Amino acid sequence: MKSSAQLCMEARNYNFNAAAPLRLYLATCVRLVEEAQAAAQADDVARAYMLYVRYLDLCMHQLSGHREVQQPVTDAERLSRDEYEQLLRLEVPAVLRLTEELKSAVDLRHERGRASLARSVVPEAGRGEHSRQEVQLPPSFDEERFNRTVQWFLAAGRSMSLPVSAEEPAVREVFSYPELPKLSMAAESWAPS
Repeated sequence: MKSSAQLCMEARNYNFNAAAPLRLYLATCVRLVEEAQAAAQADDVARAYMLYVRYLDLCMHQLSGHREVQQPVTDAERLSRDEYEQLLRLEVPAVLRLTEELKSAVDLRHERGRASLARSVVPEAGRGEHSRQEVQLPPSFDEERFNRTVQWFLAAGRSMSLPVSAEEPAVREVFSYPELPKLSMAAESWAPS
């Protein structure tokens, strides 16, 4: 899980086009809040926090310098500016409160995750750093054949050219798996009776 600082950086990483109409960004703001609410209801605290921070950055930093907010020309632009100002008065304070609550939840989960990870990484007391565990191989294991196969793959990896001819006995031997059943594709086995 990411920390609140990492999520803030991620939230502020988006492209803002000042030439796009203000009404499109207002619709984007509504969509961001809807998605953040859905994420919060689904208990995806990190995503909800990131979306709310992106919403706040868009409303309070990016859109405040938008041309249609600064100098609206048409009636439609004035209407969009009024909607933006209403958004700042009514929604932004509520989203700020939600974001602060989510920030503490995100940081708490992040710290718990780090502590849990630290516990799982630290070796248990009394265990050697390089303890070995004996593994019992099956009786069908052929160590000589295994070593030949490993050597073949090492040689093939160095030359970067694997032999592809099925006629070569070494290749046939490497790619035959005796422990797997052999399937017969004879025509008589598929004929209807």
